[in-house]
Amino acid sequence: MLMWEAIFVHNMLTRGDSMIQENSVGCRVLHALTRYSWTTNFMWMFLEGLHLYRLMVHAFAVPRSLLPFYISGFSIPVIPTLIYIIIRSVKDDLNTKCWVPPAGNFEWIIYTPIIIFLAGNIFFLCKILHVMLTQLQSHPNEPSSYRRAAKAAGILVPLFGLQAVLVIASPDSTSDFFEGFEVFSKIVTNTQGALVAIGFCYMNGEVLTMMRNNLPRCLRSRSLLRSDQRSFMSTQLTSDAPSRSHVSRTSASASGSGYGGGGGGVQTGEAGYIPLSTIGDDGGRTGNAGNGQAEKLHNGFV
Repeated sequence: MLMWEAIFVHNMLTRGDSMIQENSVGCRVLHALTRYSWTTNFMWMFLEGLHLYRLMVHAFAVPRSLLPFYISGFSIPVIPTLIYIIIRSVKDDLNTKCWVPPAGNFEWIIYTPIIIFLAGNIFFLCKILHVMLTQLQSHPNEPSSYRRAAKAAGILVPLFGLQAVLVIASPDSTSDFFEGFEVFSKIVTNTQGALVAIGFCYMNGEVLTMMRNNLPRCLRSRSLLRSDQRSFMSTQLTSDAPSRSHVSRTSASASGSGYGGGGGGVQTGEAGYIPLSTIGDDGGRTGNAGNGQAEKLHNGFV
């Protein structure tokens, strides 16, 4: 549906219907896929209504596996879509303009299963509301329960796709109301997902309670993690400070002392390290002593 809107509808609105007039195989295949996805959408809404109906009315007959739902949800809409494709491909007067113009009475090949799905969802909605109202009769002093029933009915309408009843039949393209109807149809059909998300997620009491309980906990966990990291870094810096001061004092004492070798003394070039090559071997006993001190420093700091 998005590809069709982005490619062909956008081209028709900006550059005319040149791409549709070409009647390429790709545009016909894409239009057939939009028909299939549209039918599949209503099929899945019917399956949602059926599943909810079985949960509430036949609580002890809940299916153990949802695999039949998955298979039927994608396979059943293939049948009317294939019949529609074959008829439009065979008839020359219908095999034009990327199949955008309605096919007359053959459009009921797609509309009939959709109407059946919507009628089934209306039946499921009535049965679910009947069960809810029957249960509420045992609590007549709770007016909020009736408000819950009305709210549940308002939520189930977009879930079951019942708002599509308003736009299932399109007026003729030459009618004065055609453009307004197309805009209204786009608004009704394309806001269904948003309405379902708002009703079932963003306004759901359990979801809101979970968010209120977990969001502060998550924020506290992050703040504690950051504070632990800061305390670990400060502890590490504090523990490293004595060792650095010890090394500095040792380096200063070593650099301030001279080790004689013959006629002159040798001073350390770097902190705590005396290169052995700088120790002269012509100093006899003093030179050997300096060499021993250098070896000790070398082994201790390198």
